[in-house]
Amino acid sequence: MKLVGRKAEQFSISPNPDCWAILVHGDDDGVVSDACENILSAWTKPGDTEVQILDEDAVKRDTASFFDALEAQSLFGGKSVLRLRCNGDKIAALIVDALGQSGADRRGDGTKLLISNNSLGSRSKMRVAFEGHSTVAALQVFADSEADLKEHAARFFATRNVEIESDAMDYMLGALPPHRGLANAELEKFSLYAVDLERPLNVQDIHSLTEVGGENSARGVVDLMLSGAVLPMHEELDRLFELGASVITLLRATEYECRRLLAAHSFDRPSAEIGRKLRPPVWPNEWPAFAKKLNKWPAERLSVALQRVADLELMAKSNAGAAEASTRVLMTNLGRSAA
Repeated sequence: MKLVGRKAEQFSISPNPDCWAILVHGDDDGVVSDACENILSAWTKPGDTEVQILDEDAVKRDTASFFDALEAQSLFGGKSVLRLRCNGDKIAALIVDALGQSGADRRGDGTKLLISNNSLGSRSKMRVAFEGHSTVAALQVFADSEADLKEHAARFFATRNVEIESDAMDYMLGALPPHRGLANAELEKFSLYAVDLERPLNVQDIHSLTEVGGENSARGVVDLMLSGAVLPMHEELDRLFELGASVITLLRATEYECRRLLAAHSFDRPSAEIGRKLRPPVWPNEWPAFAKKLNKWPAERLSVALQRVADLELMAKSNAGAAEASTRVLMTNLGRSAA
């Protein structure tokens, strides 16, 4: 089945229980990620469901294990989700084969498959395969408009019991980056600040938190790290932690920059001309520095880095006390690798 835009996001919140495999694709990987998180929340229960995170390189290296994992729980009755991150149609033939082997009419009571991807054209083999059957779904999501971002921010705060004054909301929306993932990192920071505040967030709160660093400072640290400038990275990291920077903000900034580099690798000949097609875009004056990072980080190493970031973010949400130290270790290792 095929769902687009608002209908796709609504489906992600409450997916059809008969649907056992879902493809989420779009031009803003933050919106794609949010839709996938919605689906995982609907599909999983803490302590009762195993989520296995894969990337397309891992599937290509060990195709048999992927097919075995897809079938195992449907045979033995357990609950399991395979989450697969893809970049275009590189393994479309394998996915089409998996849908065929598992049965297009299979129901959603065995292992479930969740695939995230960048924006796929109407002729994409992977997209066509998911759109053609009733028990699998292709969800196409789009980057936020100004109204979408306001609605998303209001919903984000509501789920965390955060109150904000109307003029502070307007001020904050003007400061939020238009990319959903980076916006989420900022919203998370505001939410953490609001814990035990015992009053609504006001304009001064938003202004102070924005000035402390937020997106730009976190991205600055990540840029130093991926460029191999380890000592300057540590100095800036110390400053941010002293000012109360969120570990989640740093991890998500790392994730989105790695994904942007990975997206650039998907082009046959990355150049300044394709920089505008990336999300967030790389402008011509930024391209030389970006190209140097691109040379330091081939796609395989970026996939490994993303896996480590994902693992650490899961740990940070359940063990905040150890998160800062673990983040320092990860960023040090990635910086040394770049150097």
